[in-house]
Amino acid sequence: SVGEALGVQVIDTGSGIEAEDLPYIFERFYQSDKMRTRGGAGLGLAIARRIVELHGRTIRAASSSGRGTTFAFDLPVQIAG
Repeated sequence: SVGEALGVQVIDTGSGIEAEDLPYIFERFYQSDKMRTRGGAGLGLAIARRIVELHGRTIRAASSSGRGTTFAFDLPVQIAG
């Protein structure tokens, strides 16, 4: 049926994201000082955001320093039958 959605959460128990960095993490090429030591181009979350937005949805992140991060979004689904 139309209007159904699949909710997805990705949760880690890593070092978390600092509060001052959280508003920027979905921007292309954004890297916090902590992230730079690990490498990467700062594109992964920007790509994830774009994919979710192409489906008319929003991706969200919640994080606590030292406690990990949760990313959440939902995607529309159409159930056949």
